[in-house]
Amino acid sequence: MEIKLKIDDKKMLTMVGNDTYHRPKPDPEPILIALEQTGFLEKKDEVVFVGDSDQDIKCAKAAGVDPIIVKRSNNKKHDIDSLLDLFA
Repeated sequence: MEIKLKIDDKKMLTMVGNDTYHRPKPDPEPILIALEQTGFLEKKDEVVFVGDSDQDIKCAKAAGVDPIIVKRSNNKKHDIDSLLDLFA
């Protein structure tokens, strides 16, 4: 599958690290925190979550957003080969 979103890097509004939340993925807490911080909690249809594992897919779906999976040596399913593909 080829996904080219042509994302404007200025729309990368926040990053949530493991020092920000209490329940790890696949719990949706990390994504929900980011949605709240950026004002997108009520606009989930405008959000994608980029990850590289089945755990990330579960987390995104639990939060109500669409996942995009980056190819890694340890995953069989992926949507894009590189993060750079998001900006092509």
